[in-house]
Amino acid sequence: MKLWNHIRAKLMEHPSQTLCEGNSSITYEELCIYAEAHAGDIKGRYNAILCRSELAAAMALLSCIAAEKTAVPLPERYGEDLYRKILRRCPPNMLLTDLRGKLEIFKTEHFSTVKDSENAPAVILFTSGSTGAPKGVMLGEGAILSNVEGISSYFPISAEDTILISRPLYHSSVLTGEFLTALCAGARIVFNSEPFNPIGILKTVKKQGVTVLGSTPTLLSLLSRFVRGDDKLPLKTLSVSGECISKGTARNIRKAFPSARVLCGYGLTEAAPRVAYLPSELFDKNPTAAGYPLPSVELRIVNKKGKQLPRGKVGELLVRSDSLMDGYFEDPALTKKAIRGGWLRTGDLALIGEDGLLYIKGRRDDMMIRAGMNIYPAEIENALSADERIREVRVYGYDAGGTQEIGITVCGDLSSVAEVMQICRSKLPAHQIPSKIEIRDELERLSGGKRKAR
Repeated sequence: MKLWNHIRAKLMEHPSQTLCEGNSSITYEELCIYAEAHAGDIKGRYNAILCRSELAAAMALLSCIAAEKTAVPLPERYGEDLYRKILRRCPPNMLLTDLRGKLEIFKTEHFSTVKDSENAPAVILFTSGSTGAPKGVMLGEGAILSNVEGISSYFPISAEDTILISRPLYHSSVLTGEFLTALCAGARIVFNSEPFNPIGILKTVKKQGVTVLGSTPTLLSLLSRFVRGDDKLPLKTLSVSGECISKGTARNIRKAFPSARVLCGYGLTEAAPRVAYLPSELFDKNPTAAGYPLPSVELRIVNKKGKQLPRGKVGELLVRSDSLMDGYFEDPALTKKAIRGGWLRTGDLALIGEDGLLYIKGRRDDMMIRAGMNIYPAEIENALSADERIREVRVYGYDAGGTQEIGITVCGDLSSVAEVMQICRSKLPAHQIPSKIEIRDELERLSGGKRKAR
């Protein structure tokens, strides 16, 4: 009951505070009563949450936590194919759903093959599985609580704030970094369960007096295009996470929200998720930095042989923290590969600068070698996005008859490939000049608002 007792105590510090969505609302005290009243109805160990309403999903999630049973949030908003993959991977004992209009609990034990366990996790968050079978990240109560406390140590949110949560609780950055952190701070919470609509979000921000908004760099960049110069928005804090941010995206965000504090965070689901954060005062000066590690987080940069590298050298980022996952659901081999000696292998290439800041250079599998030089896509993307004509850029490697070449896809105020090549030659060293250039109106997106992987 460690996690629920903490949440319950925080809820009762602000009993009249509210969570709302559309015309529905519930106070913190009512939410506490609801969760404890329905905890007794949750008999199974693994409980799938399939809700169209994120408010309903939040109520279901807290009921599972109060019952000390494992919650398995499903991505209803992202389509039936994905959540059915997850259901096949982890057949639940019970289903909590609002698909018939109200939140209901159903037993499904007749098809469950999952065994109960005293050490079962509080939550299993499945990755999107866009490139294969979804992986179930098992997060224990202590891991979630440790991460909430770490985020709360730097995140300026209080009972005076209203936060808009517009992405599903299926994402760890939303569940931990926005929902649970906001609850523990006593903030008013407004949910938006509709598909991403920039104009609709801006209307909600104004109507509801939203002071805090969390999102990915990609979605915030899109949102910034619809902000007019005379808009009087109540936003005070923007929380940016989910992917690396480029200089161009940072420029767009700052232009649209000139007076807002912008806090960037780096993390991964396997770390519950926050690993590092960039203080708002450093955003304008150094937006591409991932930031400083949370107080409970240790970082290490290693080479291919596992030897620790000094500051300024690029290698794989390892993380050690109380927030690390218990492992991957029913996949001990993959767990053993990911966590060695208490350190999580992130798969991200990074360096720690002389300033003590963490810099993410890209995924280990994305690194290219050309003319004997290591090339990191993020470096090229950051350099090119510094030009105001380029709104977004994606860099990738491709095979050209046995040699590795560089391709880029860009969107922005660009008239021709020749113009893009001119920008490349002015911003990049010779070994980073692309061989292939494509101009598009938009880059492809994943369901969560992130830019599609290379």
